Amino acid sequence: MDYSQAPQAHSQAHSPDYHVSPFLLLPYHIRHEIYLFVLEYPDLRPIFARMEYRFARGEATHDRTRLPKCILPTPHVPARLKITPGIFLCNRQIASEAREAMKFKVFTLQRPPPYTMTLGRPMDITEFISQDTLKNMRRVELVMNLFDDARGWGKTVEILLDVWSSANYLKKLEINLEQPEELPPGTMWHERSSGYVIKILSMIQSFAREDGIELTGTPLPALNVKKANADW
Repeated sequence: MDYSQAPQAHSQAHSPDYHVSPFLLLPYHIRHEIYLFVLEYPDLRPIFARMEYRFARGEATHDRTRLPKCILPTPHVPARLKITPGIFLCNRQIASEAREAMKFKVFTLQRPPPYTMTLGRPMDITEFISQDTLKNMRRVELVMNLFDDARGWGKTVEILLDVWSSANYLKKLEINLEQPEELPPGTMWHERSSGYVIKILSMIQSFAREDGIELTGTPLPALNVKKANADW
């Protein structure tokens, strides 16, 4: 999903048949409020689930036929699962204004992308939402279950921070750690995953501190990334 490539506003040549959209006759602040009301970042969980189902079918066939792993197709996101809001397909001025409004919306990621046998790791988050879109975000929320998939979150956080380290407009990064049902209240991850968890949280804290980004959500312990001895 790429919300950053909407065309820039430009002056349109007038002709006898040219008509200004009634929407553009509204004051800009009203149009901006309308954009904020109708636009949202997509919930990626249903898309991840569909991709997981596709991978499971392909890998089950692979197991039955005992074919070599190298023949499994390279994972990719089908075009039909990529969403572009219709408002971005309107005229250039509306598309440009809508793109600007998207910067004020919160992007929430509630799970890492699906794991694939072909890659031996989760897919990159940039397969689902473009780097330019990620760089233009102002507020991001990560809802992390570090019991279920600490490794997956580790890879995803690493990619996000790589993208944002090159350029970003982030103002706030909210980290919410889910309480796993399998663990006692207040225990957010399994001891065997502590190396990955320390690295994930330390990287987030260090990035937010160095870039002057407000870090909110679940209070994170004071961690030092050097304590982590883990490889993604």
